[in-house]
Amino acid sequence: MALTVGDLTPVAMVILVAIIAISIGATVLTSIQSTQIADAADYNITGKGLTALGTFSDFFQVIAVVAVAAVVIGLVYLFGRNSNNGL
Repeated sequence: MALTVGDLTPVAMVILVAIIAISIGATVLTSIQSTQIADAADYNITGKGLTALGTFSDFFQVIAVVAVAAVVIGLVYLFGRNSNNGL
């Protein structure tokens, strides 16, 4: 099954929801960390959570490019297949 331009909307929504979830998670962790004592175990764990969220969010651009590329490849496949049927 070839991907179409209509498939971009659900992909965009999933990426948007993931971005919102990570933003909320980072906000909550920052709020929690501000109430903790520096260099305590819970402070360090919260810091590692913030680092992990930051690392994951760095890949959103790559994920978006791959999703769009998959749709473009699907369109090329669809148009290539349709043009071959006409011969």
